[in-house]
Amino acid sequence: MKIRLFVCNPFMVNNYVISNEKNEALLIDAGYYSNEEWEALKNYLTMEQLMVKACLITHPHIDHAVGIYNLYQIYNIDILMNEKGYSLYESIVDVADQFGMDQVEILPKDKIKFIDEGNIKINDFDIQVFDTPGHADGSLCFYFPNESIIFTGDVLFNESVGRTDFITGDWDKLVNSIKTKLYNLPDVVKVYPGHGDTTSIGHEKAKNPFVRID
Repeated sequence: MKIRLFVCNPFMVNNYVISNEKNEALLIDAGYYSNEEWEALKNYLTMEQLMVKACLITHPHIDHAVGIYNLYQIYNIDILMNEKGYSLYESIVDVADQFGMDQVEILPKDKIKFIDEGNIKINDFDIQVFDTPGHADGSLCFYFPNESIIFTGDVLFNESVGRTDFITGDWDKLVNSIKTKLYNLPDVVKVYPGHGDTTSIGHEKAKNPFVRID
C-alpha cells in the first residue's frame, strides 16, 4: 500500500491518499481548501492514475471536513462518516465565517454514507472502524490490519492527544477510547494522525505523557 500525505488549510491538517497495486485509492479526511491544495491533489491522482473509491472522515471538524462538498462534486465518491458527528459537520458553515474563511457548502444528510464501528470492505481495502469519542462526537479511527497501520484523526498524536475543550469533547471518553481501542492494537502498528508526525502504538504506550498504561 502506498500512502501520500497532503498537509492542508490554515489548521495544517494531515490528509492522506492511500492506494493499492490496482491503482484504487481511498482518501482519509477532506481538508483541502485553497486552489493550490486542490491542484496538488488532482495532479497527484492524475499522475499516479488513481481511481478514488471513497473518502473516510475521521471526524467532521472544519479542518478535516472543509473539502467534503468539493470532493463529492468532483469525484462523485462515497463520503463515509459517523452519524453522531453530522451536527458538527453542519456547524462548519458558521465556523468558517468566524475564521474569515471562504463560504463553505455542505452535503445534505442523504448524500453521506454513515458508518459505525465494525469491519468494512471497500474494493480490496479491508478496514476495521473504531468508534473513538472524546475529541468530538462521531470520531472514528480507521485500522488496516493487513498493513498494520491506523489513521487516528485527532484522537491520538505523536506523544500527545486530541483536545477535549471543544463542543462534544470529553476527557474521560478520550482516555477510554485510547486505552480500550487503540492501545489494544499490536505495538508495531504505525499511527498516522490528523496533525503532526507519524508514530506507533508501542511508542505511545511507552512515551505518551497524557495517556499511560496502568
